[in-house]
Amino acid sequence: MEQHTLIDKAENSLENGDSAAALDYAEQSLALEDSVDARLLLAEALLERGSLESAWRRLEEGLEIFPEAYELFLALGDLEFERDRGEASLEFYQRALQLEPSDAEVWSSMAAAQLNLDQPDAAEESAVRALELDPEAVLALSLLGDISLLRRQTDAAEDYYEQARDLDPDDPQPYLSLAELYYDCGEADRAETYCQQALQRHAGLAEAYLTLGYVCLDQDRHSEARDAFSQFLRLEKSPAAEALRNEVTAVLDGLK
Repeated sequence: MEQHTLIDKAENSLENGDSAAALDYAEQSLALEDSVDARLLLAEALLERGSLESAWRRLEEGLEIFPEAYELFLALGDLEFERDRGEASLEFYQRALQLEPSDAEVWSSMAAAQLNLDQPDAAEESAVRALELDPEAVLALSLLGDISLLRRQTDAAEDYYEQARDLDPDDPQPYLSLAELYYDCGEADRAETYCQQALQRHAGLAEAYLTLGYVCLDQDRHSEARDAFSQFLRLEKSPAAEALRNEVTAVLDGLK
């Protein structure tokens, strides 16, 4: 089987939620010919299966072979971000930008890391730069919404999230952001609607179950709240979310 066919099969398997098949196709592709695309897919499949350290090693090995591949630096930055190592993720994104300063995705990722490190002004500059390079950079718009919320500019945040939603109606994140915004504003019905719309687009979106759980809890719908919180705990495995998982576990214990 040719490499491009194996890569296509790995991508399709990931889209269909079959990480085992994706891993097999990606490993076959890498054995046939080492490439940046094969390593990225292999790392993604490993991450889907919870093998974070293995994914890291495969990407790091790739840098020894492809030291100018900014995509590998970007992927390593994303992995560090997932591990809640903000400073390290920022360093990888900066390396990626040195190699490819006109990539809007890297600027958006940089903005996310900066915001995570409580650097909203720097994050805003990076997000704006991303939008200058790509006016349809959905993540950058969502991040500008998050920054607006931090500044208590609710109307501006809502506008940014709606722009992101309209640009990519299949992306669950803007729906989740709107759900969280409406929940914080006390609009439970709208929050629930947007949670459901986010889950229609990505059934494994842990944060949507979290917000949905609190919506149901506030309305004394305890059975539905338990179901939503249980789904959150099943899906959310990020090391950065340990404190949040403990909080939700405590809430669930109180509902028993």
